[in-house]
Amino acid sequence: MKTLTLPLTDEAIGTLHAGESVLLSGTLLTGRDCAHKRICEMLDRGETLPFPLAGETIYYAGPCPAPEGKACGSCGPTTSARMDAYAPRLLDLGLRGMVGKGERSKEVCEAIVRNKAVYFAAIGGAGALYGNAVQTSELVAFPDLLSEAVYRFTVKDFPCIVAIDCHGGNIYKRDRTETAAMTIRIANGECVARSLRKIFPQDAILPFNEAMCEGECCLPVYGDAFCRMRAEAYGVPLADYLKKSPYATLRTIGSFARAELYFDGDMFCAVNALTLLAFLEQEGYAGELWFNHIKQDGSATVLSRFPLPKIGWSAAYECIFLKKQPCKTGIALFDDALPLFFTYKQTDNELLRYAREHAEREENALIRDMMERFRPYGLSDCAAKRFIDRAKEPL
Repeated sequence: MKTLTLPLTDEAIGTLHAGESVLLSGTLLTGRDCAHKRICEMLDRGETLPFPLAGETIYYAGPCPAPEGKACGSCGPTTSARMDAYAPRLLDLGLRGMVGKGERSKEVCEAIVRNKAVYFAAIGGAGALYGNAVQTSELVAFPDLLSEAVYRFTVKDFPCIVAIDCHGGNIYKRDRTETAAMTIRIANGECVARSLRKIFPQDAILPFNEAMCEGECCLPVYGDAFCRMRAEAYGVPLADYLKKSPYATLRTIGSFARAELYFDGDMFCAVNALTLLAFLEQEGYAGELWFNHIKQDGSATVLSRFPLPKIGWSAAYECIFLKKQPCKTGIALFDDALPLFFTYKQTDNELLRYAREHAEREENALIRDMMERFRPYGLSDCAAKRFIDRAKEPL
């Protein structure tokens, strides 16, 4: 994921391509349709604007009042089409970037290319997440418009997708024949992803960097609360979690005609795959969906391959993660592995007992032993160490 500094430079804009995930840090303006109308009326009258447009990026949003201790309240994107009547004129006057939600008109797309600008798509329904990314907020113009006034935000790690680039690339307007050839291959972890990049250099490769057997989660998958819970589960700030999260790329999955999942058959992979499939069902993914059962060695060697149904995953996710009840998915590979999730989450399980019984062993040797002995769980070295550390605690 790229990190961009605002204000945007010509060089930075030129490197961007539609579909890329980015994190924005720096200053931007807010402005919705009322503010845009006011700006254009002032220009029509020959009046000087209360702020310069040249070089700026505008976020199409109206922030909610800031709670105590925060620079900004919830601040999700509004539909960008509301600004289409005004955007070409502002782009011709030097506006460099826009952040919003949804498609843009032909006139806006042409103005983006003509002025070497860029349009970023923000995540709908993630207002709290974006509000948390705002470090400072300053009223700049039109206070009578209240929340639709123009504010200057200082943001850090503000997640977006490049929707329309300065070269004419547009995630909303991909040709049908081009899309039909597009495949995204989703791997359970970076090691498998590296192997897939060598095998399929022409395809999009996404490592699904999650460990759903740790911590808590909720619905909707990759909603604000979900992301906060995952950051807490990993013990990292929300911004750090978002940098590694697969969510930004997954938001574009509708542009791919086929999704190929590469997971092995252990519990760790099963709960990750279940979460991913629940997300795809939640988003209404309509493309082909295939599961590749791979060897547990990071090589991406496929042992078996079969198509997956597109529905039923959200119900299974809710049953297992939220109701904490066993259930069947109808996929034997998952149904064999998922019961171990409940054992893994027990306060006193076979992994903890084994670590306690072998506490006298050298730690690294015990970690390797546990990873091999409990292969059906898919233990990482970090997970094995957590059980070893817990085993040292007083009973």
